[in-house]
Amino acid sequence: MSSPAWLGRKPGMAETSVDLDQMLDLATPWCLMVAATLRIPDLLAEGHHDIADLAVAAGCDQDALHAVLGHLVGNGVFREPAPGRFDSEGNSVGLAGHAPPGEASD
Repeated sequence: MSSPAWLGRKPGMAETSVDLDQMLDLATPWCLMVAATLRIPDLLAEGHHDIADLAVAAGCDQDALHAVLGHLVGNGVFREPAPGRFDSEGNSVGLAGHAPPGEASD
């Protein structure tokens, strides 16, 4: 016997489901904070596009940076026109020149 359609729903609750994974996503804000802290948009503007060069210029681990940038590429913040090469996207401009509170800024 199947459960009635109303079971598990409160009266007045919309039929559409909420994407809790998207609402609870903490990876994106943390990745944005990392990109701003490491000045990734500024480094891209200076010509550091290859992941190895970008990691050296940012002073961080290449694999970790690649994972962070890959996540942000998937969210439209940066572009990866070729494997391991990154470019700014229109959405990344807001991060340029803005270090998070407590961080040094040029």
